[in-house]
Formats: sequence, C-alpha cells, structure tokens
Amino acid sequence: MEKTREESPSVASESGVQEHHSLNAVRDLLFGSQSREINERINRLEQALNSSISEVETRLSQQFESLEKALRGELGTTREELGSARQTIDANRTELEQRDSANGEEVKQLGATLNDRFSELSASIERIESEGRLLLFERLKSLKDEIGETTQSLTDRLESELSALRDGSTSRHDLGQRLIELGQAFSGESKSAPADPEVA
Repeated sequence: MEKTREESPSVASESGVQEHHSLNAVRDLLFGSQSREINERINRLEQALNSSISEVETRLSQQFESLEKALRGELGTTREELGSARQTIDANRTELEQRDSANGEEVKQLGATLNDRFSELSASIERIESEGRLLLFERLKSLKDEIGETTQSLTDRLESELSALRDGSTSRHDLGQRLIELGQAFSGESKSAPADPEVA
C-alpha cells in the first residue's frame, strides 16, 4: 500500500508532462503555419527595406559624383580660357616692350594690373568651387537625413507589428492587413525618393 502511494506522484507528474507536450503539439499544428507565413512576410519586408535603402544611397552617391564632375569641368574650362587669354596678353605685352622701349614702363604697369586682375579671377574661381562643393555636401547630407528619418519610421512600424505579434494582441486578419499597409507605405516612400539635386 505504501509502495502504491509512493508511485502515485510520479505517475501524475508523467501525465502532466505528456499533457504539456500534447498541448505544445496542438499549438504547433494550429499556429505553426501562421507563424512561418508571418515571419516570411516580415523577412521579405526587411529585405526590401534594406535593398531600397542601399539603392537610394548608391543613387545619391552617383548623383553627387556626377555633379562634382560637372562642376570641375565647368571650372576647368573657365581656367583654360583665362590661361589662354593671359598668354595672349603676355605675348602682346612682350611685343609692345620690344617695339617701343619708351612705353615700356607703361606696358609693365598695364601687365601688372592685368596680373592682379587674373589673380582675382582665379581666387573667385576657387571660391566658387569651394562654395559649390559645400552646397553639394549640404544637399547630400539633407537627403541622407531624410532617408534616415524614413528608414527609422518604417523600422518603428515594423517593430510595432512584431511587438503586437509577440503579445498576441493582433488577429491574423489584422496582422495581414497591417503588413500590407506597411508594404504599401514602404513602396510609397521608396518611389518618392528625391530627384537629382541641381546646383544653384
């Protein structure tokens, strides 16, 4: 009789474990497919988000390089034109000095004035180039900040849906609808990426 009483708790414990396993098995059968489907949707959204962020950053980098190249080309052409004009003036000055030594001092002063003017023009070109670089950098930074804010907003919404899923406070229908809305919002943000900035 004592032996029977000693075995009873063990039998009850084993029965409880089996019942727990059975409940887990039933839960897996009922919700396993749903959880996998939701996880797959979430993974696809995360991959699409990361892919679009990378695409926009690459596009902005290419735009910045293109604008910088165009700016360098314009300034380079201006420098070449100034250099050519300066050579022409120097040649004419030398010719005048050789032709009429009496006017040599006046020609030298004119040459010095022209040299000063060319130096001012060169400094202006350098200033324009510096300001252009700064403007491009500021615009690129502004665009990157905007992308960061959009990314954070979408990430927060995704985390909110995940939290609701973990808490079990969202039905399958509601969660599916929210995921669709999140995907549409993400698609809209991606399509509204800023166009090529122009140099003022």
